[in-house]
Amino acid sequence: MKKEEMRSSDNASVSINKLLIFVIYTFPFITLFNVGRITIQVETIVFIIIFLNVVKDLLMRKLYVNTTPLRNKLALMAIYTIVILSIISFFYTSKYITSQIKDITYWLLSLTPLVFIDKGRPQLEEYISTIMISSSIGVAILLYLRTGIRGSGFISSANLAGSLFVLAFVIGLGHFFETKEKLFVVYMGVNLVGIIATGSREALMTLLISIVSFLLISVLFSPKKFLKWVSYISIMSFIGVYILQKHFYEVLNRYLVTIENLSSRDAGNVNFAFANRLTIWKELLGWSTQHPFTPLGFQGLRAMDFYGHYSHNMFLQALIIGGLLGLIAFIIFLIKIFIDSKIIMKNSKSPIAISFFSLLIAYLVTGLVSDHFLNFFTWNYVYFLLFREIEKEYKYISRID
Repeated sequence: MKKEEMRSSDNASVSINKLLIFVIYTFPFITLFNVGRITIQVETIVFIIIFLNVVKDLLMRKLYVNTTPLRNKLALMAIYTIVILSIISFFYTSKYITSQIKDITYWLLSLTPLVFIDKGRPQLEEYISTIMISSSIGVAILLYLRTGIRGSGFISSANLAGSLFVLAFVIGLGHFFETKEKLFVVYMGVNLVGIIATGSREALMTLLISIVSFLLISVLFSPKKFLKWVSYISIMSFIGVYILQKHFYEVLNRYLVTIENLSSRDAGNVNFAFANRLTIWKELLGWSTQHPFTPLGFQGLRAMDFYGHYSHNMFLQALIIGGLLGLIAFIIFLIKIFIDSKIIMKNSKSPIAISFFSLLIAYLVTGLVSDHFLNFFTWNYVYFLLFREIEKEYKYISRID
């Protein structure tokens, strides 16, 4: 293929990815039309475009696949294992085979930026700028709706909306300390308001863990800047809470009630959402103990009529999807991502790289009470797209591979 055609293909892929990022942060769950019993949302179109984009790249040029080192082979084997086990699960959950196929396809597409390495020019700055602008518009939409996001066509889950804003905030934090662009302080403030306004306790916990991780790691690389960074973040947090208290007191009260209930010594006052999680976890662990090697796929909880349709724990979700083998495969996959992130961060010592590593730590922790990396398809796609770009930016692909 000629260089001009390659460059044109690269530019088209970048433009498509930027458009997808914008849609993911604005109205991905608006219902467009129905095909029989199947509801086609904007999110569906997003992943159709991702699929077509991947096919286009496969047809137009060679994609370099990470298959040489042992840990990359293990990561690909882990993904293949989860896919095979999900297909086997069709025998146990045939009633939901269409939903099963859709979910496994979505999950695989969300990993495509991770599996395929395009060694072209890095587009990190363009993608980060797109995320900042798109997330700001998303926050504006959220504030305009005011009544909440569920069923509004904005984003189907408060946790997913909050998680996307957390991603934007933390990446913006890393970018600000790397480039000193003051506009990113504004972006971070806007995303902070968005995070709190979703009312998602999981997103707020993810944000706090990310910030603490970012500061602790940054201290190791640059101790003198620690107090300065703490003061910046404290000021933004104060502004965010002030706006929340002034205009969204009902959301703030949700957090306060949660803290009060969890700190109460009266067992009857324990927050109901957490109590429901305990019930779900006990039921799933009990079933998995009796059927350790039975894969139920992505719709397993729904098919077997468990207490809830979501496990609220990504490790238990992996256990249900693929049984014990699926859980082992998923852990191998996470270890691979963790090792690669750590190598990039240590070699580059870039605040942006530190922000990626901090997000990963936060999602591994909050994954104990949520289904990150398995159910947040749009979050996966944005994160892994940036992950590959930062790898190219600091020219450490060869060292990792």
